[in-house]
Amino acid sequence: MSIQLFIIPQFENKVRHPTEKWALEFLTSGSTDLLADQLKGIPKNDRLAYLNNIQANFGFALSLQAYNQRDFSSEQNTLLTENKILGDPFADLVYRKIDDSQLLVIVKPNSVPKHLVNEAQRWVMGTFYLLNNRLIQYPKKEWPQVIDSLSHEFAYPVLLKTLSELNYTSQQMAELEQGVMVSISSNDSDFIGYPADIVMQRIGNSDQVIVLGPFSPELKSKVVYMLSVFYFIFGFFY
Repeated sequence: MSIQLFIIPQFENKVRHPTEKWALEFLTSGSTDLLADQLKGIPKNDRLAYLNNIQANFGFALSLQAYNQRDFSSEQNTLLTENKILGDPFADLVYRKIDDSQLLVIVKPNSVPKHLVNEAQRWVMGTFYLLNNRLIQYPKKEWPQVIDSLSHEFAYPVLLKTLSELNYTSQQMAELEQGVMVSISSNDSDFIGYPADIVMQRIGNSDQVIVLGPFSPELKSKVVYMLSVFYFIFGFFY
């Protein structure tokens, strides 16, 4: 009874929910920042139409919300005003400020859309879409510099490699050449139950490939800590 009344609520509030909040912010990093910055250059009345137009390229719903500071705590407002991502695991939402009057909202990113069956694809397809659109605005020789300038927006590694630099199975390389998103798992990603450690996609008909990840080093440390606390609680009290 004491576990249910006192220990479990503390675990939920101090460990589980903060971990879920961090994971939302980690996995939506970069793409959320890029999209918010892109929306900043679009007239306010045209932003929703733009989001609706590109929605199919993302693995979670995109929306807008008027920014009212009274809707958030002082800590949350600090994050938003600093143009940082704010994850809300209770509502399953992610917020990012566009300007002083409007927020970009990632709606229920933990809910898998019916048209997607690949979890890794769901989280990163929007990232590939935004990065591809950014790169095609520049000559190919400038792509490494563009990726390098954008990589600081992401909580995980973002690299640009040539097809010849990659060494995967013949099937995976064939899929890359066809423009398919290819996900690579590892022992660490399998351990934490994440569907991929690295996800890659070729840029158009070029020999260049965007490589996202590995994701597991950061994710694993958080998951291991959460599980360690959980098992310690039940091991100690039982």
